[in-house]
Amino acid sequence: MFNAEHYSQQLRDLLPEGPLWDSLKRLSSRFNGLVQAHAEELARIDNRISNLPREANPATALELLPDWEEFAGLPGCALSAPETVQERRAAAAEKITYDGDDSPAAIKALAATLGYDIEIIQYTPFITGISKTGDNLNPLEFRFIWRVQVNGPRATPFRTGVSLTGEKLLTIARAEDLECLLKEINPAHTKLFFEYQGV
Repeated sequence: MFNAEHYSQQLRDLLPEGPLWDSLKRLSSRFNGLVQAHAEELARIDNRISNLPREANPATALELLPDWEEFAGLPGCALSAPETVQERRAAAAEKITYDGDDSPAAIKALAATLGYDIEIIQYTPFITGISKTGDNLNPLEFRFIWRVQVNGPRATPFRTGVSLTGEKLLTIARAEDLECLLKEINPAHTKLFFEYQGV
């Protein structure tokens, strides 16, 4: 990435040769101001171009983050939207890249990207000939029930280079965004319950 000094030197090097141009370069403050103004604008454009790849990804976007959130339909059904830039980026990236996998491992990974440590408990009914002695005597309807145990709140620390000036040094949040997301992807024939540990 070039700064204004680099562009100023390039513009001067591209000027025609000759006594008139040499005297303009040395003596005219208006001419030098014109060259400097062009150099500063070229440096500004160069800087903007170098930031564009960051904006193309919801996980790193800053200026286009509200557009990514709108595209993803956020905040959605959550009672409270994510507060920090880190949380907003994680929510937008997760919503856009979610592939529909509702296996326990995929849901644990999804929760981890949002900053939560969870356990998934799936209930199985007691079936004669299949279940063993000592298994819970759950009725058949239990096959459609699963529970998410959230182990503590999400803690998002302030990170230099990622967080913005004015954000809190530590944000602690209940898993409302996770509840919202899992209720959206929960298969229609199942019932989902949440349990909080250490909150």
